Amino acid sequence: MNREASYREKAKRDRQRLQKVNVSEELSMAEISSTKEKQTVDKKLDYPLIRLLAAFFIMVPIVALSVYYLVPMLADQSSTSAEKEDFETVGISNSSNNGSSQNVAAAPDDKEEDKVEQEKEKAAEEAKLKEQEEAERKKQEEAEKKAKEEAAKKEKEEAEKKAREEAVQKEKELAEQKAKEEEAKKQATKVVQHTVQSQETMYRIAMNYYKSPDGIAKIKAANNLPSEEIYVGQVLRIPLD
Repeated sequence: MNREASYREKAKRDRQRLQKVNVSEELSMAEISSTKEKQTVDKKLDYPLIRLLAAFFIMVPIVALSVYYLVPMLADQSSTSAEKEDFETVGISNSSNNGSSQNVAAAPDDKEEDKVEQEKEKAAEEAKLKEQEEAERKKQEEAEKKAKEEAAKKEKEEAEKKAREEAVQKEKELAEQKAKEEEAKKQATKVVQHTVQSQETMYRIAMNYYKSPDGIAKIKAANNLPSEEIYVGQVLRIPLD
């Protein structure tokens, strides 16, 4: 019996809990729907203002462009109508004074004369432009001719300079070759080695090889000796002509 009562109380508590959950869900759904309605109303209130501002910003440049293009057109039309009225006034006054209808054509004649003058001025300008172009062409041709002459002159100078350098180089090579030949000739001179013996002097060695005391200078030069002093066993280079 106690167990059934506990089960009933538990079931009752569960039903109450479910009812509370359902009530809270209904409240949350109601809050969400009210929030959405409020946002919809706000958007409806905002959209007309945004549309009005967008339409205003679109119309401003259109109106500005219309004014920019229409004002010159209206001014041209007014000036054209004024010119027509002037021509009509001139024609009527001439016809009333002279009593003939030929003067009515004075305005077209003036127009033809103006056209002829304009054509003459245009022809003169074209001729002037043509003369200027011809002068520019001649000036350019002269500049090109001068540049070619300068280039040819420079090329000739460079060729002459190169020829001079080649001649100098050739002379230098010939001089070097001649010096080499002379050096080779000097080196080709016969040289003998002499070992100094006891009782030998520089004078005796010179007389032995050159038959003259002049050979002392040659022996000293060949061996880089500062004096005539020599010692036994010394090896001397004796150049022979």
